[in-house]
Amino acid sequence: MRLKQFLQESITQQEFADVLKNKNLMAGCEFEFYLDEDTGVSVTKDELDDLWEKADDERRKENRRVGDHAQEKRELEDELYELDNKYNDLIDEDADEDLIDDAKQDLTEKQDEVDYLYEKYELSHEDLPNYFKLIETISDEFYSHDLGDPYQFDEACYQWMFEDGEIPSPEDLLYTTVDEILEENSEIDRFDTLRDMDFPLDWNNVTFDDDADETWWKIVEDISLKTNRPLGVEVVTPAMPINKLINTIEDVFKWMKKHNCWTDKTCGFHVHVSLKRSEYSKVDPVKLMLFVEEGLLYKKFEDRINNGMAKSLNDGHLNIYEPFSIKKVQELLNDELSHITVNKEKMMGVHLIDLAENHVEFRYMGAKDYQNKFSEVRINVVNYGHWLSIACDKEYKRKEYARKIGNIVDRYNGIWTKILVSMIQNILDGTLQKSPRELKILNKLYRKYKTNLSYYKKVDLNIHPRMKNKLRARADVVITDALGV
Repeated sequence: MRLKQFLQESITQQEFADVLKNKNLMAGCEFEFYLDEDTGVSVTKDELDDLWEKADDERRKENRRVGDHAQEKRELEDELYELDNKYNDLIDEDADEDLIDDAKQDLTEKQDEVDYLYEKYELSHEDLPNYFKLIETISDEFYSHDLGDPYQFDEACYQWMFEDGEIPSPEDLLYTTVDEILEENSEIDRFDTLRDMDFPLDWNNVTFDDDADETWWKIVEDISLKTNRPLGVEVVTPAMPINKLINTIEDVFKWMKKHNCWTDKTCGFHVHVSLKRSEYSKVDPVKLMLFVEEGLLYKKFEDRINNGMAKSLNDGHLNIYEPFSIKKVQELLNDELSHITVNKEKMMGVHLIDLAENHVEFRYMGAKDYQNKFSEVRINVVNYGHWLSIACDKEYKRKEYARKIGNIVDRYNGIWTKILVSMIQNILDGTLQKSPRELKILNKLYRKYKTNLSYYKKVDLNIHPRMKNKLRARADVVITDALGV
């Protein structure tokens, strides 16, 4: 039985309405998008690539020039080191003052030579006009960054060169060396641009601080939107009732279309949902996973399938849990979850942010033109709230939960049985010498589990390698115990 066969849960009209009316359900979302290329951008992608190449050529040319003098620099530094040792040795030996004075004079002269060499090859706008001009063009015209004080820019490059021995690449220079220089201007660019374009948010309640609490609107920089693009923007809403969030999403999508904003596979549209915690509402992560219907989510967002930023349940959560027996089923249904290992990895489609606060992030939606799919987004957001509500209510859909867990038990046991039969067959067909007693035991095991396979004939063996290894180890224990090894 395939996982997708029991990851099915349709929402009724009444359940849909209940989610929208539930005042204890709060939600927020993260819009990731690019502003239209006409918005302060005067360089096309092809022109940018050409600028990158030219800048890198200039860097290599300058590194060759500096490299020609690298040997001279190393020789002078070695001589300076030897003279410094000689001077200190003479002082320690209480040598004749004339000898000490001569050594000090030699050391001072050599230090002057080293200082002159450093000054001679110090980086500056005057020494590298073409390289810096290209970098500034890339930064200012394509990324809408003003590098500001040239001295600060020079110092960053100068420090890098004498730490690493060469001029940094254009990419490193923009993304690493001057990252702090650009950070404040980058935030102001996004803020001013969005405000000038009347982005629909509360401008009296907005921050650049990604760590601010959920009461704020946030304009932040997402690393996935940085490379080879015009101004990429991430806007995070505060937490609000789900019906209000849906209205907000509609307003933002209309604004994005009006201003020709665009999205591609690098853009996610993540939704956070939480349910007010009480003694009667505690999220059961296993129940949540089994009621999330990935097939519905992927139907309109196919580009998110196999996306590393939103991994499927089949690649993570459902291959961690091991409810092999009816006893484990009873433990799950009785809320005895202490033995369950929860995957809190951020890049899961279902990101379990804070189980103590019933806070979950759903990362399934996004990719190209997601802003044109409001109807699908609306349904999915309500589904998110519905699935979390199911997972937080121990009695809600209890029978369906038991059935879904039972299906997992059947699947794991079916896969385990197939693995066990295959392992026994390999032993019987192998070249190792086996005693009559061992052969009798192995044949008996083989017949027993081979018969059981008829019950699992439709079992899908496609399973995560980590879980398959666990099942293989469990099968090995059965064989070892039977043989009395």
